[in-house]
Amino acid sequence: MIDEHQDSSGVQNEFLEKVWGDVEKPNIFVVGDDRQLIYGFGGASLHYFENFKSSFGKAKLITLLENYRSTQNILDSSHNLLQSSISAEKLRSNSKENHNLRLVEAYYPRDEIIFSALEIKEKIKKGEDADDMAILVPKNYQVRSTLAILKDMGVPTSGGDKINFFDTPETVSFLRVLKVLANPNDGTSLAASFFDRYSGITPFKAHEFLKNNNMRDFSLINVVEEKNNLFETTSEVNIWLNKLKSWLESSNEPLYTFIQKVGTEFLLDTAKTHEELTIRIEVVRTVLHLVLLQTEKTQKVDLNGFLNFLDRVENYGENIPLVIFAPNEGVKVLTLHGSKGLEFDYVWIAHMDERSFSGGKHGGFTLPESVVEKVAKRDEEVLKRELYVAITRAKRFCTVSYSLKSYSGGDQELAHIVADIEENFEKQDADKTEKLILKEGGRAYVDRQPTKEQATGIGELKKLIAKDYEDRKVSVSLLNNFFECPWKWYFRNLLQLPEPKTESLEFGNIVHGSIDAVLKLDKGPNEKELIKIISNQVWKSNFGDERKQKELERLALKIVSRWVEERLSKISKNRENEQSVSVNDDRFPHLSIYGKIDLLEKLDKDNVRVTDFKTGGVRKKSDIEKIDEEGRMSGYLRQLAMYSYLIKQSPKWKVDVRESRLEFVEAKDKTEAFYDTVIDAEKINMLVKDIEDYDELVKSGEWASRECHYNSYGKNTECEYCKMAQIYTDKP
Repeated sequence: MIDEHQDSSGVQNEFLEKVWGDVEKPNIFVVGDDRQLIYGFGGASLHYFENFKSSFGKAKLITLLENYRSTQNILDSSHNLLQSSISAEKLRSNSKENHNLRLVEAYYPRDEIIFSALEIKEKIKKGEDADDMAILVPKNYQVRSTLAILKDMGVPTSGGDKINFFDTPETVSFLRVLKVLANPNDGTSLAASFFDRYSGITPFKAHEFLKNNNMRDFSLINVVEEKNNLFETTSEVNIWLNKLKSWLESSNEPLYTFIQKVGTEFLLDTAKTHEELTIRIEVVRTVLHLVLLQTEKTQKVDLNGFLNFLDRVENYGENIPLVIFAPNEGVKVLTLHGSKGLEFDYVWIAHMDERSFSGGKHGGFTLPESVVEKVAKRDEEVLKRELYVAITRAKRFCTVSYSLKSYSGGDQELAHIVADIEENFEKQDADKTEKLILKEGGRAYVDRQPTKEQATGIGELKKLIAKDYEDRKVSVSLLNNFFECPWKWYFRNLLQLPEPKTESLEFGNIVHGSIDAVLKLDKGPNEKELIKIISNQVWKSNFGDERKQKELERLALKIVSRWVEERLSKISKNRENEQSVSVNDDRFPHLSIYGKIDLLEKLDKDNVRVTDFKTGGVRKKSDIEKIDEEGRMSGYLRQLAMYSYLIKQSPKWKVDVRESRLEFVEAKDKTEAFYDTVIDAEKINMLVKDIEDYDELVKSGEWASRECHYNSYGKNTECEYCKMAQIYTDKP
């Protein structure tokens, strides 16, 4: 007998074939539910389950329709959400109870958990068993924040033993420190560490230090060499840098010993409570266990190799459980995914907003549109199965909740998958939820006014930035960052923290630099000259090891040589490339507006064509021209609008841009290689409005409460800049 057959992988099914393939009438019995397949990442496929009926000859299908767990309302709602592909028949409940499912609206995510906790406390008071209750959330990081709220409210909990190692702030901080020590010449992780609460540096000291130093040329090695006379020895910054320096001096020790030393001094010796120490011990133990696993495979593994291994594990979506000792009794807090196989009398499914629920996994690359559509359809099926599993964990009562606002105050909406079946729920609006919370004594937990320290801190930051922001040139990347996430603008553009190197970013720079070098030549390069140009760009990038650099060189040569062959002769000889243009606009006399244009072709004395080269996947016309809910252009269109605006305003040019072009140099299909448009007055006005809004929001300080529009592109991640900003906002 094979249980949960829908979750069996190709290897497991091949095993069945090896054992039973030659038997005329194999004695196999499989049990499963196609709606509960949620281990697709492990190789499970409905193909194996659905085809079992003919895999070993004709198998008899027995459909079990009588359900002994859930009420009829729960079964009907789950059926409306997702129907079996094997049987169209509906499950029948054996239970005589039949309570309504509820859809609870709240103002903020924290309110969802507080409301659930107050209901749980009331039920426990009436004699209900906390072991029969569970709160389910979409993401691993939400498990921990939920547990913290329940603990604050005195609710007995049993959970936390399945928290993902990569989702704990202690892990993020520890790995960041190891990255600083592994690459002391790279200031990326060092700069970010200044805004880590575990560094001991207060936010304003971090702001002051980074604002007054060029962090793009900053590294731990430079600090060591200069002996850092920028601050007194007792300053928070110097104390942190001296810690890093002392650990760097120990980096020649064996990897296990070195990581144990750093982990002990960074996390264990600084723990202030028993609970903090317990979690930190498990983080350090988990890292050391992973070190042992790697050194067993290859004794030559160094710190960089180990960190690269962890990056791959995280990027592939592998879940490493962090073992935290927790009571066995109490309310369970689990992810939707982790609740499979369990059952409870009472289930609260929280954070069912579109952003929280609909984030799947996606690699750091662009897929073809035909594949994207298939992936989107598949991902929706996966989400439906996860919600199906979550709803059917409930035996008697099920409550689904979502919030209208994110922690940062941005608007949220109910996940469309839930909205499609909301007629199955008894609804409760946010006003009623808040009244019930306050009525039940939840005022202490829902007070969303910042503390005096928080209000003073964020207020002082706004004042500082209102003075400093004029020093930074307004570029299209600045505007794109600002309207994506104001904290991304703060860290990347205002403080100018260096951006982490990624393969896609560095490859784009290599291709751009090579095309720029080719355009500067009087005539097209021969193969030997082109190889030299690309090799020089790879050398300048200095990304990856020798093998990776050879791979980047090969890929870049393939793209650039094709571009030279097909495109170079068609580009006007009367051209300028990599043109820096800076203007001042009377409407914003205090701002300098700047851009660098990839290619500018002079069509006649009054008209030019502007081209911006793009690496990566081709973008559809509908995506480029999409206007968001705030009435703003996409980043691509804003870029072309900025170039037209700069050329028109510039005293040097003062010509019209007749054509604006995005050229996708990696396009396989020639018909998809170009996006051509004319930037009209309406688009210029939209750009000017963006600049006005940016200027006003920063001057007034309202930028800090702007909604984050971070798009994870399917990846199960939070906005890294909002997470860094927690050191100012102190939000969970």
